[in-house]
Amino acid sequence: MKHLFCLFAALLLPLAASFAQQADYVSDYYPRIHFAEMAILSDDFDGALLSYQAAFRAVDGGLARDYHNAALCAVQSGQPALALVFFEKMALAGVTIEYFKRPVFASLHQTPGWPAFEKAYPALHSRHLAETDLEYRRELSYMADIDQEFRQKEGSYAVYGDTIRHIDSLNVLRWQRLYAAKGFPSERLIGADFPAHPVYHIFLHHHAQHLSDGDKYAGWPDLGPQLIKAAQNGQLDPVEAAYWLELQNDPAYRYGAFGIINLRVAGSSKNRYYLDLPADRIAVDRQRALIGLEPIDEFEAKCKYKLQHPDTPFRLNSGQSINVFELGSEQEAEAFGKVLTKIELD
Repeated sequence: MKHLFCLFAALLLPLAASFAQQADYVSDYYPRIHFAEMAILSDDFDGALLSYQAAFRAVDGGLARDYHNAALCAVQSGQPALALVFFEKMALAGVTIEYFKRPVFASLHQTPGWPAFEKAYPALHSRHLAETDLEYRRELSYMADIDQEFRQKEGSYAVYGDTIRHIDSLNVLRWQRLYAAKGFPSERLIGADFPAHPVYHIFLHHHAQHLSDGDKYAGWPDLGPQLIKAAQNGQLDPVEAAYWLELQNDPAYRYGAFGIINLRVAGSSKNRYYLDLPADRIAVDRQRALIGLEPIDEFEAKCKYKLQHPDTPFRLNSGQSINVFELGSEQEAEAFGKVLTKIELD
């Protein structure tokens, strides 16, 4: 299997170089990323690295999460110089020097290229700032701050519910205005916040939650078409897009994207891991592919890998954080589990 990964990825390289001008993310970038991630599951870091390189050559620029995984593969493959090339790409997107000094990259810190990268980082960061729409970023940061201001006060929703709703409504209007004027706030446009969520994450998260309550928030705009378009254009990680779309609880947006669910009975240490997946996998795979997500079976494999390797430094798609539901009894847990898909661990 390892040799098959390497052969396939090697064949992708000339294709990426030849057709970069016609390439798009859904057909030319994301499939190569998914192939690389599946190779990682098989510890085929050489094959994964080749596929990452093919993906990056196929489009104008990769996503920070993918450069991160590619750098780890380069380390595992004994190619520290290539890992530092990926570091440069991330630095130009605004990733901080503290990220590159993390212990997971300790072996790189002992290589001849590391001092040169450290020395070059200020110039790379200056270039990032010069090429970033800082005004747009400041607007989005302000929106995130006011989103949280009254939610974090004592009493939160119970005391300030009307104020929070008003702020959220203004944020929606501000978002629509910014989007119309500047486009979607991609990593290339406003910089990457990796390894954290994008600066606008909390606002979109709450807006999606609002849309799930159609009676209470009737008339609030569906940002789904914007998120889908952004994912298709490589402006937004499809993992983020799918989560917000799924959170709206709209039958039109079913991706099985929530991630791992742990059903725990109060007082018990037993873990039961599940996924909330749509029944019609063929239809869902089709819908997932439209925004650049991998098929459900590959998603399941990555979730299983996450549970078996909880400390993995790789950032593969296993949905959002593990959701723990504490239930009252074994019977309740079993009943709940029947409507979910169990993750069978070896």
